[in-house]
Amino acid sequence: MKKILVLIIIFSLMNSLVSLATPTSTSFLISPSNNNTINVSNSNSTNIRVVVGFSTPLRTNGTIEYASVSAQVVYFANGIEETLGTVFTFSDADFQRWGGRLTNSYDVTIPAGKAGGQIKLKYFYKCDHTGGIQSQATYSPIIYTTTLGVLPPPATFTEGAFIKNDATGEVFVGLGGTYRRIVSLANATNLTDYVLFKKSTADVAMYHTNSNSTFSPIGADIGVKRIARNDWGMISLGEGAALVRDTDGKVYLFEKEYNSSSIRWIVDMNAFNFYKFDETKINGVDNQFLFPGGGSLPYENQGPNITAP
Repeated sequence: MKKILVLIIIFSLMNSLVSLATPTSTSFLISPSNNNTINVSNSNSTNIRVVVGFSTPLRTNGTIEYASVSAQVVYFANGIEETLGTVFTFSDADFQRWGGRLTNSYDVTIPAGKAGGQIKLKYFYKCDHTGGIQSQATYSPIIYTTTLGVLPPPATFTEGAFIKNDATGEVFVGLGGTYRRIVSLANATNLTDYVLFKKSTADVAMYHTNSNSTFSPIGADIGVKRIARNDWGMISLGEGAALVRDTDGKVYLFEKEYNSSSIRWIVDMNAFNFYKFDETKINGVDNQFLFPGGGSLPYENQGPNITAP
C-alpha cells in the first residue's frame, strides 16, 4: 500500500513538473562574433547572421504540447531596449511537424553607433498551460556584447578623422587637408591625453593601422612643445599649438613654429566638436597682446577660419 502511495505521489509530481514546462531557447548564435563579442562601427551599420532555436515540452503521453513562440533580437544599453530587425515566429504547426524542436537563421542589422551595449534574444510564448495566452517576456541566457571594431584608415583623406598607428602608438588628426601627428612636448607615442583634443571622444571614433604608409597626406606635427606665461599672465608659446579664448569669447587655434605663427578662428561649437577639441584646454588671452607678446591681433585676417565640412 505504501509503495502504491509513493508511486502515486511521484507520478503526480511528474505531471505537475511537465504541466509547468514551457518552450525554451535552445540556441542563440551570432556570426561574426568572438567570445560572445561583436565588433561594430560608429560610422557604419553591422550585418550579422543570427541562428535561433527553440524546443517545446512533451505531454505525459509523449505527444508534443501545443506551443508557439515569437522572438526578436534586441539591443540593450543605458536602461533602454531597442528592437533590431523583425519578429521571428515559430508556430505550433512548425513544432508539430519537426518533433517539437525548431532552428532557423535570420539576417539582422545593428545600426551604427551601438557600441558598449548588449545583444539579447527576447521571446514570448503561448502553450497549453498558459491557456493559449501569451506569456511575459523571457530572455535567452546567452548574451553578446558590442564593442568598436578595428577600422582601417579611410581610402581618401578625411577631415576630422583620427588615426592611430598601433605599432608605434602615434595618433594623427585630419586637420586643414593633412593628417597631423599629435605631440606632447617631446613625446609622440603612448600619449596620456591628446593635448588639444578630447581623448575619450577621439578614441571612440579612432581608425587603426600598423603603418603610416596606409594614409596620406601627412603634414606637420600639432601639439604642445613649450608653454609658459609672461609677466601679464598671458600665454607665451615657445613652439607648438594652443586653444585660446579672447575677451569677446571667441575661440582660436593658435600655432607657432620657430619664427612664424598663425591663428584661426573656430567659428562655432559645431566646428569645435567636429574636430573633437577639448574645452578644458582653452586658455584665456587679452586681445591687446600678440603671441609671444605685444601688438594688436586681427584674428580673422591671420588665416582661414576652422569650420566643420
